[in-house]
Amino acid sequence: MKYNGTTRFLVFFLITSILVVSCGDSHKKTILVPNGTEINISDFDVFIKKKLSQYEVPGLGIAILNGDQIVYSKTFGVSSLKNQKKVTKETIFEAASLSKPLFAYFAMKQMDKGLIALDTPLYEYVDYQDIQHDERHRKITARTVLSHTTGLPNWRSENDTLKFIFPPGDTYAYSGEGFQYLARALAQVNHVDRDGLFEIFKQDIAIPLKAERLYYDWNEDIAKHKAWGHKNGKEESNGPSDFRVAEFGSAHNLHTDIDSYARFIGAMISGAHISDESYAELLKKQVVIPEGDYEKAVLGNTHWGLAFGMKNTPNGWMYSHGGNNGDFTAFTIFYPDAKFGLVLFSNSEKIMFSNFTNEIASFLRTDLHMDMKALEKILAKYE
Repeated sequence: MKYNGTTRFLVFFLITSILVVSCGDSHKKTILVPNGTEINISDFDVFIKKKLSQYEVPGLGIAILNGDQIVYSKTFGVSSLKNQKKVTKETIFEAASLSKPLFAYFAMKQMDKGLIALDTPLYEYVDYQDIQHDERHRKITARTVLSHTTGLPNWRSENDTLKFIFPPGDTYAYSGEGFQYLARALAQVNHVDRDGLFEIFKQDIAIPLKAERLYYDWNEDIAKHKAWGHKNGKEESNGPSDFRVAEFGSAHNLHTDIDSYARFIGAMISGAHISDESYAELLKKQVVIPEGDYEKAVLGNTHWGLAFGMKNTPNGWMYSHGGNNGDFTAFTIFYPDAKFGLVLFSNSEKIMFSNFTNEIASFLRTDLHMDMKALEKILAKYE
């Protein structure tokens, strides 16, 4: 086919236009925030560095999403105050309780596969000797676990009998014990042990999300790249946890990098890799959060879904979850309607116990505001 001068010009113009658009998208200078406005990335970088110094945050990983796309992802500070090793994209953090929403997503995937049902009692799938002494265990389902309405405590004391604090389904009370029970059930229906469940998680979730550094098991990658935790300005540890290591740590043991977890939040914004029915259940209001609970008093959340706290805002429902392992903290929020997500990881207590996160959230025009006075009152009860 021969091209005349006009045709050659049009082809050149079309190719050039495509290249300009492509290059422009990969070098965005602004970020779209929940209220529909844009913020300048350079201004945000300056702001973060200022706040890291002000609040003495050792290290930070931060990612921002517009839709399911990561539009901002950077690391700041040091992995260790002692050796001054920099935090990089390779750095692995403890996700703490951000383990739970990812595990909830994994559980819904098992429901999509027909292996477990949301409202079938878990005792029909697995014998759990720790609670068989109480007939109320027959009312615990995957739904009550994921909505934190099992009636089980967050964690029992070491060597203590696992006891109900209220009947299953009565009200909301945050429980890691419930998640550990559900992990046992998922292993049983898949006919695998703990290590086998790690592999199924990898195949069902980590690989499809292109987030293969979502780890519930300790491995060489974590050992090589994990940050050191810090508390009260002092360096702690970067080794494996010794807490319930014989179990699949669905409630607490996730290790990951900033981008891997951000890809999961992108899936929560878009509903990727799970059925429409499961996605709707994850986002649906499941239970009212009672007055005085941390979620309501500190975060202003009024409901819990099957993975996150929920708060209705002028920008649509905002979903949130925090994580605190003492020397590692994490926080995430996302808006399905506004197509916005934020993920924060730190190797210190600062994300949960200072105004650092509030200031970041405010700069990004989000509706997150932690009531630090309410938090102080709650913490005082345990002193």
